[in-house]
Amino acid sequence: MEKRIFYSITGVTLFAICLLNIFIASIMYNQLFEQAKKNIKEESSHIEQVLLANGNTFTKDTFVTADRVTIIRKDGKVLFDNYKDVSKMDNHLNRPEVLALATAKKWEATRLSDTLGKQTYYYATKLDNGDIIRLSIVVASIYSILFQTTPYVILLSIIISIIAMFISKYLTRRIIAPFYNINEQTYDELELFYKKIKKQQEYIESQKNKLRQKTEEFIIITENIANGFILLNVNKEIVLINDKAIKIFGKEHIKYRFKNIVELDRSDEMQTAIKQASMGESIEMALVIKDVQYILHIAPVYSNKELAGIVILFVDNTKKAEAERIRREFSANVSHELKTPLTSISGYAELIKIGRVKDEDIQDFAGKIYSEAQNLLVLIQDIIKVSELDEKTIKEHKTQVNLKDILESNISRLEVIAGQKNIEFITNFESDNIESENIEMLGVGSVLEEAFYNILENAIKYNVVDGKIRVDLVEDASRIKISVADTGMGIPQESIARIFERFYRVDTSHSKEIHGTGLGLAIVKHAINLHLGEIHVDSSLGAGTTICVSFPKSVDV
Repeated sequence: MEKRIFYSITGVTLFAICLLNIFIASIMYNQLFEQAKKNIKEESSHIEQVLLANGNTFTKDTFVTADRVTIIRKDGKVLFDNYKDVSKMDNHLNRPEVLALATAKKWEATRLSDTLGKQTYYYATKLDNGDIIRLSIVVASIYSILFQTTPYVILLSIIISIIAMFISKYLTRRIIAPFYNINEQTYDELELFYKKIKKQQEYIESQKNKLRQKTEEFIIITENIANGFILLNVNKEIVLINDKAIKIFGKEHIKYRFKNIVELDRSDEMQTAIKQASMGESIEMALVIKDVQYILHIAPVYSNKELAGIVILFVDNTKKAEAERIRREFSANVSHELKTPLTSISGYAELIKIGRVKDEDIQDFAGKIYSEAQNLLVLIQDIIKVSELDEKTIKEHKTQVNLKDILESNISRLEVIAGQKNIEFITNFESDNIESENIEMLGVGSVLEEAFYNILENAIKYNVVDGKIRVDLVEDASRIKISVADTGMGIPQESIARIFERFYRVDTSHSKEIHGTGLGLAIVKHAINLHLGEIHVDSSLGAGTTICVSFPKSVDV
């Protein structure tokens, strides 16, 4: 308000100065022009008297004047001109002054030169003998006068403007002063205004506090949600973005607020979805960012039935997609694994039923049916075990389990199988507790026994003839560590990460020949996780495999 009043007063002053200068120039010009006309008429009268006194005879020295004097004979011939050589001048019979004085005694005219910016005043009278005396004088136009006086006008305007600015500033402060310290005692005229402003200020302040509180709450909520969150305005500029969303794109060092969403993500899929949302559609789409799959929920936000912005929510779908992939593979593998023994059992039984089997072969067929049934039973038991471990629905309770006894028992059970390939077991059991030969932990005995049985059985299955298996059991103050190292065929590096998946089999010619359900290591992985343990595999083709397992000594399962 103070600036507006100051500029207004200063502007009016400058405008008044300009108008005053134009007005003064106009008056000066009119007076100058009228005086010039009066002078030339008097001079014309004097010339006429001189000619009459000299009997209409004259020479170049007869007329001493700064004005231009021209004498024209009634037939248009120029007899005298004090500015030009009359011998080079055209006949003036058709000139306006000559034509006009054919019927009149006097003639006058004013002509403006566009190029010179000046006016020429002509005055002509007719003598008794018919000759014409024409006088002309050049008078500066109002534009020329204004141009000539411009430096003085500018100087005067600057001086007056400076004075006007100081006066304007002083007056402005005097006018505005009461509003800076407005209260109920400031001017009776402002009392109602003061009360209304005060009430409005209190309302605005309360609304600001509420808005600030809601904004802070909203920011806290968005920052603490597990998903990425972005809020855009109608111009697709980022109004709010949480740290999770910035980390998704890996650009923490950039400040994105009020920048266009294009600076964060330029993908065609994202831009198309945002465009659709700006037209009122709610979009759900999958987008892969840095090898991570996200589900994007993009929706318009309305205020008073008008689009106010767009919300984008990033939901990490990687685990869900992986779980769905594993579920599909598990279902397909279970169907395949169950179908194989059932097909054999059904085939053998059908041959016996239709009498296509000789009496002496029935026992052999029954043996095959029994064997396939046992394989089917083992597979079903493993599937149930994996499901129980996956869902943590093991019915047994935790007890103190002696890991040394479990390993020795499993080695004893597998010695016959190991002997078929002449495989030697080498054991090393160490404990920092010299008072006890037992190495114990809190856990589910049957689960741990089956897990280590599967590890040891695999070490035999995938070992070479005359191979070795080294089993180490080491206990320290905080953890129990078990490692099983074989001298077998090894595992390719690209397959190590997947060997604990259900039904996954390493794609080698040897492994395809080895019988198994494909669930052994999946059971191992779940069993180790159930006891909050860790498992690590170190292997390479042709160099054997080492599986290391470690447990915390106190485990609540």
